[in-house]
Amino acid sequence: MDCQLDIYFLEALINGLLLAGLLALLALGLNLVFGVIDVVWICYAELVMVGMYGIQIAHKGGAPFLLAAVIGIVLVAIAGALLHFLVIRPVLDSAPINQLLVTGCRRCGTRCRTPPWRSASSSATSASVSAPSTSPT
Repeated sequence: MDCQLDIYFLEALINGLLLAGLLALLALGLNLVFGVIDVVWICYAELVMVGMYGIQIAHKGGAPFLLAAVIGIVLVAIAGALLHFLVIRPVLDSAPINQLLVTGCRRCGTRCRTPPWRSASSSATSASVSAPSTSPT
């Protein structure tokens, strides 16, 4: 019984170390992107996810693992270059909040929605926001 608990503990320890390594790589990548091109790049993790899915699909499709890894790297490089030229480059000279909104809110096809209590014509910089009335009708 003690041997099984030790094996499960060892498996959990290895899984934790692998996950910590992955998170450390993500953090280093974010730091490198921010340090080199000075952009708050929130959708970096989604690019890593696309690469991982590309590797899995290529490997399940019959490609050897090393070839699948190269396919995943190329896929992420192409996706990153497209995102940089089409999304990031137009907002490089603007305020950092614009970069954050472009890479954070527009990732994976999601859209920032106007809250229901704000009209579509209200400015994003206005300080007054009117809350909906809660009186019964």
